[in-house]
Amino acid sequence: MAKKVELYLVPDTKNQDEWLDKALKVLGLEGMRKSYKRISDEQYKKKGTYRDFLKELCEVDCDFRNENLKNRRLRNAKFPFIKTIEDYDFSFPTEIDEQQINEIASLRFIDKKTNVILLGAQGLGKTHLAVGFGIKAIDRGKDVIFVRINELNDLVSMCPDAESLHKMLGNLKRPQLLILDDWDVYKVSERTSIFLTKLIEERYQKGSIIITSTGTFSDWQVIFGNQRIAAKMIDRLTHDAEIVTIRAKDSYRNKNRLKLAQIIPSEQIANYESGLEGRS
Repeated sequence: MAKKVELYLVPDTKNQDEWLDKALKVLGLEGMRKSYKRISDEQYKKKGTYRDFLKELCEVDCDFRNENLKNRRLRNAKFPFIKTIEDYDFSFPTEIDEQQINEIASLRFIDKKTNVILLGAQGLGKTHLAVGFGIKAIDRGKDVIFVRINELNDLVSMCPDAESLHKMLGNLKRPQLLILDDWDVYKVSERTSIFLTKLIEERYQKGSIIITSTGTFSDWQVIFGNQRIAAKMIDRLTHDAEIVTIRAKDSYRNKNRLKLAQIIPSEQIANYESGLEGRS
């Protein structure tokens, strides 16, 4: 919550640089405060106008604020790692539609409030792609939350009452993009099944969801408890959705293990592989 300001007090000093430094700090213009001396010197050398000076100051402050917003959104997203779409090795899978991935990376699905389903065995980079889409969304000024299903199950189980559940539901309804990872890897409680049903209903045509799944749609019944509810939720999630299927002869983990075996002693490989845990 922003701090309430009663008065903007003008610094009591005759030193011009000290006055400007304190005044810009009081006004919350940190980008300008950190750059005005440099910009002033540069504009003087270029014989720039006062408007040139003011324009560059404003540009610097906007960039500073945007970078802070981006960093805040990255922290709030709670990504397990930072990986971009450009980092993904498209030569590895035997089946993946790179054109479809590029279309999803355009983020038009967020504008349309539709979903993305990433299907494939473990270790094919589904989480990598989901995080990459999330980072692109943050770069475009969108709010994103990433959560693994087992973590969501734990959070739901820790809610002591209906009011706490309602508050958590509101927090997960809010972002323009919600990423649900390891969708069908973990068993969830009946309480979590009910929560997920409400969450999907609340976000339907109001906010986008990315799901990573190792199974097929027929396997999703275990998430929702019964066939009728599962069918309804699948219909909601897949309505106008981008459904991506990834196949490969091997996994990223085994591919990297073979590479590592050539350059790293075998006893060190296990330690390295712990860093690849999220790439499912």
